[in-house]
Amino acid sequence: MKELGFEQLKSKTRIFSYYQIGTNNIIGIVYIDNTFFYGPDKVLLNEIKAKFMKKWEYRDLGELSEFLQMCIIYQDQKIFIDQTDYLKKILQYFQMENACPAPTPLLAKNYLQKHEGLVDSHLQKCFQTIIGSFLYLMLGTCPDIAFTIIQLTRHTVNPSQDHLNKALYIYHYLARTQYYSIVYSGDSKLRIYAYTDSDWASNP
Repeated sequence: MKELGFEQLKSKTRIFSYYQIGTNNIIGIVYIDNTFFYGPDKVLLNEIKAKFMKKWEYRDLGELSEFLQMCIIYQDQKIFIDQTDYLKKILQYFQMENACPAPTPLLAKNYLQKHEGLVDSHLQKCFQTIIGSFLYLMLGTCPDIAFTIIQLTRHTVNPSQDHLNKALYIYHYLARTQYYSIVYSGDSKLRIYAYTDSDWASNP
């Protein structure tokens, strides 16, 4: 990438930036054997792609519509990213596709207590599998389950039946929100807002 005039970002090693005086910025993303280019100047974008494919053996698959089981849809000045298909597979795998929808991923005042009993290897494996399926969703398009997942991951070494039940409860929330998307809007006037709910260091 550097040979084509790109500079690697210090914060993200797989992201590269191309900028020359008098041109628009082009972003390049490299993930294993997948490479993507983004930018407002389509002529410059196509020139860079042509140089890239001349140097390395690649095929131009056109506009990006799917990446790592994330669906990408372009509509007007908006980009919608979701993992609905992946989520449906998970719900079916754990037989939760008909789960009753829940408004939140964790019930209020539902504190997670440490399990002091013996480790149940079967329960542990099941719990870790469920949490693993959530992690990919959380990092992709479901940041709304992040707090609950982080709380549950503290108990992956020795989970209890209660921990497993609370992990399964998240599927009820995901069944309700499975068609939600992350939306990037080019004409949005929205601003970033942050909220906090102090819980006195998790002291019930």
